[in-house]
Amino acid sequence: MAEGDPPTLVVLLFNRRYSSIRQLWEKFRRTRSVADIHRRPKRRVTTRHQDRYMVLSHLRNRYTLATSTARRTVGTHNREICPQTVRNRFRAVGIRARRPRKVPVLIAGHRAARLAWARRNLRLTGLMSFLWMK
Repeated sequence: MAEGDPPTLVVLLFNRRYSSIRQLWEKFRRTRSVADIHRRPKRRVTTRHQDRYMVLSHLRNRYTLATSTARRTVGTHNREICPQTVRNRFRAVGIRARRPRKVPVLIAGHRAARLAWARRNLRLTGLMSFLWMK
């Protein structure tokens, strides 16, 4: 690529839209740079202490919803926080909104009842321990 090449060649080389290349060229002509301007980061609605309180209160009672936690928590400058903010804070510390188990929990009584049923109804002795003890 050399000086004076048509913009369509740049489009083909970088696999970008013509409008994007044109905007970059206009920006370069105005400012002699294509670097992004420095922007301030978005202000947080909650402080670190409020985030920690939300996480601890949720760990104490896992069944509280993000909406009720958001209603209880007042953000900085007495602003309300939305439930999505609560979910984002939980995701940041590794708390997910699902239970990790895929099967029902079987206690010893359940296992004994299932084994008794299998002994009464099935005559498969070799497969019985494999099928019913998991």
